[in-house]
Amino acid sequence: MITRRILINGISVVASMNIYGTLKKTNFGNENAKIRAKILNNDKGVSDENTIDERENITSNAHLKERFFEVSKMRGTQSVPVVILHGWGSNRASWLPVMKILDSQGFEVIAPDLPGFGESDFPKKPWNVQNYVDCVTALLETLNLKKVILLGHSFGGRICIKFSHQYPEKVQKLILVASAGIKHPPTPKMKILSLVARFGKKIVAIPVFGLFASTARRALYRLAGSRDYLVSGPNRETFLKVIEEDLRPHLPKILAQTLLIWGDKDLVTPLEDAKIMKSAIPDSELVIFPGIHHSIQREAPVKLAETVISFLK
Repeated sequence: MITRRILINGISVVASMNIYGTLKKTNFGNENAKIRAKILNNDKGVSDENTIDERENITSNAHLKERFFEVSKMRGTQSVPVVILHGWGSNRASWLPVMKILDSQGFEVIAPDLPGFGESDFPKKPWNVQNYVDCVTALLETLNLKKVILLGHSFGGRICIKFSHQYPEKVQKLILVASAGIKHPPTPKMKILSLVARFGKKIVAIPVFGLFASTARRALYRLAGSRDYLVSGPNRETFLKVIEEDLRPHLPKILAQTLLIWGDKDLVTPLEDAKIMKSAIPDSELVIFPGIHHSIQREAPVKLAETVISFLK
């Protein structure tokens, strides 16, 4: 496996991959950005591949200014690569066990750290789901990938759903693993979270809280019941933008054959969400893992990889 860092207008995105090749020149508009790709040492191992050319590429996008992807690729023999988009607060490293199994079966795999996570840069301003869709689109263009198999977990599933609707010609198959995207009526805790987002800084600025600002802030976030928001750091405003969007209208418009994989103990994206997606996506099937929670790639990586392989072959 190699790790490739792609620089777009001065900001980087990192990804792991087993695809070795040159980058494609792309053009998204009038403004040009330099992209450099180089092989990086990976803490999971160093690739022996040293033939990738370092070159300039042309790309631009209103949402991609100052972005830098880090990408990991693995070499495979299947013609269509699998692109894995991780969940909120996670990174590509959590998918390495699954990636290695897919690689052993001849699949090409690409797993980026999405902007704001892992080794990739933070967005300069809060992003929404569409910004991430545009980001992934630019990454695929840069890697000269015309058709892919998309796999998204949780937050990554949001991106996959919207991407699959907007670019059906680019998606051969879609795999949603404990995917987010169904917006429910706000619970009392979500209402608290919204208030914390609006007034949290003012609250902790009160003198009585001032001496314990960090502790007070964490207490407010815990009261809101959102671990994701607690760990979001600079991504907090992005998190609120992301969860605001209900992706149900996109589901019936997905043309790709779709596999939904869910744990029946998932409390983050409950099984009811999977059933809603199953009924809305035309060509879809649902596989339920008994006794498994939200982080399926960590709890059952072998079973998850085997289920994915069975669906793809």
